[in-house]
Amino acid sequence: MTDVCLILEGIYLHVRGGVSVWVDSLIRALPDLSFSILHISPSEDRGKRYVSQMPDNVVEVQEVFPFDYETTPRGSRSRRQTAQAWAEIEQIYRKIIRNEPTDYGRLIDLISGPDRVLSTHDLSFSEEAWDLVNRIYQDVAPDYSFIDFFWTWRFTHMPLMKLVDLDLPAARVYHAVATGYAGLLGAIAKQHGAERFLLTEHGIYTRERSLEISQADWIHTPEAHQPVVARHQGLFKTWWERMFGVFAAIAYQQADRIVTLFEGNRMHQLGAGADPNRTLIIPNGIPIDRFDQPRSEPERTKQIGFMGRVVPIKDIMTFIRAAKIVSDRIPEACFLIMGGTDEDPDYVAKCRQLVEVLGLEDRLTFTGVIDATEYYPKLDAVVLTSLSEGQPLSILEAMTAGVPVVATRVGACEELLTGRTAEDRALGDSGVVTNVSTPADTADGILRILSDEKLWHRMSEAGKKRTAAYYRLETVTEQYRQLYQPQMQEA
Repeated sequence: MTDVCLILEGIYLHVRGGVSVWVDSLIRALPDLSFSILHISPSEDRGKRYVSQMPDNVVEVQEVFPFDYETTPRGSRSRRQTAQAWAEIEQIYRKIIRNEPTDYGRLIDLISGPDRVLSTHDLSFSEEAWDLVNRIYQDVAPDYSFIDFFWTWRFTHMPLMKLVDLDLPAARVYHAVATGYAGLLGAIAKQHGAERFLLTEHGIYTRERSLEISQADWIHTPEAHQPVVARHQGLFKTWWERMFGVFAAIAYQQADRIVTLFEGNRMHQLGAGADPNRTLIIPNGIPIDRFDQPRSEPERTKQIGFMGRVVPIKDIMTFIRAAKIVSDRIPEACFLIMGGTDEDPDYVAKCRQLVEVLGLEDRLTFTGVIDATEYYPKLDAVVLTSLSEGQPLSILEAMTAGVPVVATRVGACEELLTGRTAEDRALGDSGVVTNVSTPADTADGILRILSDEKLWHRMSEAGKKRTAAYYRLETVTEQYRQLYQPQMQEA
């Protein structure tokens, strides 16, 4: 049994990024605690490698692939027990559809754990399951093709079958770093007797999935060939969104503490049903000494860097378009996109094509994964154009290195750059906040910083003072130790 089981979804093992860095820093900062990692990946890829060496205190790593479907054999409960269970499940579903308060713990008991009534085979292939799908279809989507509705139901539910059958690593504390499938597993662990379940949200998972779902072309959207269909053409995307909303509600209901990075996220959690007495804000932390390094000698060129993965949610294309505007005003400017390019090859190709169309091939470089500490001292500005964020580590790193930042008004970006409290705000701005998906705003922010040397130095000093005062890694780590510690004292 480990001290802490971290439940992660799509981060850390195979993907570089801010949350992955946070996970690694947390584990390494608590060397006296043992960790197991339960990692949820879309599907198995035996060729994948870990992006970094596991810390010594990680004693177990288990990966689960919820989209590789399997089911357990048919259940052996009595006809009366199964009939009662199906009646309860239908009642729970109808409450979910009507957005009514729901006992999710009871749902977990019915479909998972050693005492469950229904097996995953029952839930997927039984006559009762078929009848339930039919009844819900008649209530919520009678104007749609039943085939479309059925397969949407199947695709949204089959991953759950893999998760409810999973044998979780034994641990005293289960800590999910998101709602979604990770939060669902943490809730299952808690319902089945785990001593403690912690939930941390960097970005709000439901909001990020909604953004992805709205842009997804793999979710069927009926053609608006008649008025009644046109009114409901978003049903299947709405169904996916509702599913992730339910996962969040389950996690909020079961978690002992619900942690996030800043007040805006906490307000979203409260609006989604989280108990205010169990919510807590713990910001990201930064190893100050690692990033507070002497700056390089000034160069004739102006170097503007984007630090992050090349994926759609980072909106790299807005950065590229802003780079074109800036390059027309500052001929010596050059631009770096510093981050992994292996997650979404199609999007990377579109970004490279845009660079060529705008004639920036000689001015803009995709560096791939780099050692950030080597690059910050050479940069004149750091840019973040994300569509959604939590509390980006790249901003904290840049401020610690004394580099002014231009960032979109998402997540905690604004409070990082302008201050959260009156005392914090008195330090001054450490960057410029812009509108989302607005290249002209981003370019204006860059030009404002680079054209005023006094402003650049004020922002540089404000950033260094802000991270030193409020975002030290040691302080953050101690807060998590205290959340884990009650269980450690019983060891």
